[in-house]
Amino acid sequence: MKSLGLFRLILAVGVVFAIVSLGSSLAGALTLSSGRDCDDNAVLRCGALTTGELQSKYHGTGVVGIFNHFGISGQDINNIGSTAVAGQVTKSGNVMVNGQVVATNAITAGRQNMPGSTLVMAGGVKFYQRPPSVSFASSSLPSFVVMKNNQFAFAIIASCGNPVAATPVAKPAPTPAPVSRTTPPPVSPIPPTPPPKVKAAVTPPPTPQPLPKTGPGDAMTIGIAATVLGTAGHYLYRRQRLSY
Repeated sequence: MKSLGLFRLILAVGVVFAIVSLGSSLAGALTLSSGRDCDDNAVLRCGALTTGELQSKYHGTGVVGIFNHFGISGQDINNIGSTAVAGQVTKSGNVMVNGQVVATNAITAGRQNMPGSTLVMAGGVKFYQRPPSVSFASSSLPSFVVMKNNQFAFAIIASCGNPVAATPVAKPAPTPAPVSRTTPPPVSPIPPTPPPKVKAAVTPPPTPQPLPKTGPGDAMTIGIAATVLGTAGHYLYRRQRLSY
């Protein structure tokens, strides 16, 4: 009886674990509504409409080599249940998510040649790559689109499993935060620097010229001259008077 009870306990725990694991898997799964291309051109025959189906077909013949050429690794496929979003690849070469273009100039692949295709050998696999305008019969096809850091990484078309590479649309530059402008305090005017004071040139007083030196001999000469002149003058005066 104890063994039966222990068995039931283990069974119940196992069922609960399975339900939790299944719920986690379904919570991260993505399902797309699309037709299926079950022809020889499909990389995944009949495509994949869920991320779980895509993962189960990843190791099919030649799939790994083709996906690697398009930059899709095994780790990318392991994580695709939580990274893929529903999108569209258009015949004009755009990749769209929620109506927004996330990539342009798309290139896809197929196993068969079509006019406008290019032969590729990668990982021992021969396949062909071309723009969607060469191989698409409709204007767009539902696709698993993987974004990394909000930028396009790759896509896989649901109907055929053909990988898609494209040029990501550049993310808009962040708007810079407005810079608060404060009025600077008024600047006090700087008074002009007065010119340096220049001392007026002082004119030195004139040097007095020395008077001529006169000795006793000079004074006597002057006296004699004065007497002679006086006598001559007196003589002329008397003569003039007598003449009248």
